Amino acid sequence: VHCSDGWDRTTQVASLAQVLLDPFYRTCDGLRLLIEKDWVSFGHCFEERHFGAPGAQAPIFLQWLFCLAAVVQANPLKFEYTSEDLALLADLWLSGWSGTLCFDSEKERTEGRAAEQQVSIWSLWLQSRTASRPRNLFEGWATAPAELLLPATSLKQLSLWPWCMRFDESVISQSNVLSGIRREQSDIVWWLR
Repeated sequence: VHCSDGWDRTTQVASLAQVLLDPFYRTCDGLRLLIEKDWVSFGHCFEERHFGAPGAQAPIFLQWLFCLAAVVQANPLKFEYTSEDLALLADLWLSGWSGTLCFDSEKERTEGRAAEQQVSIWSLWLQSRTASRPRNLFEGWATAPAELLLPATSLKQLSLWPWCMRFDESVISQSNVLSGIRREQSDIVWWLR
């Protein structure tokens, strides 16, 4: 797998394939290791793709989380983390609170003293996940035989990641009506840009 610059589609496809092939990457520690290995250490340009010049900006990491969330939603019992956990990871990344996924290279990360001056995204993610979410039923990945997960290929089988629709006014008003809660849009916390 290789694209013109080696950072975008290569990382997306290779890391998604590893999740589909290896149950270890379906655990929280496995996901952390996969992102550190294939995204951070491989040199994905997080800064350039997120904050760079208009021609260089692209939601590559977010696209990958979107694809991963689709696989998780289709196979929830095969993963230790949930699509809500991936939403939390996306929020933490987009917030810029952590230096883990904010630089274009290991050199920039070291020069920016990210490890000393910023909190690790993994400590925030794992702590929030442990404190507020029940663990998925996924257990025994180490002793289970390797099982290939096949992604859904029909639009009938796909569902939109709820993270993408959470700030859509029509979805918010519909969910408020269904739950019996009446809120004005001004009461909604817009903490992301």
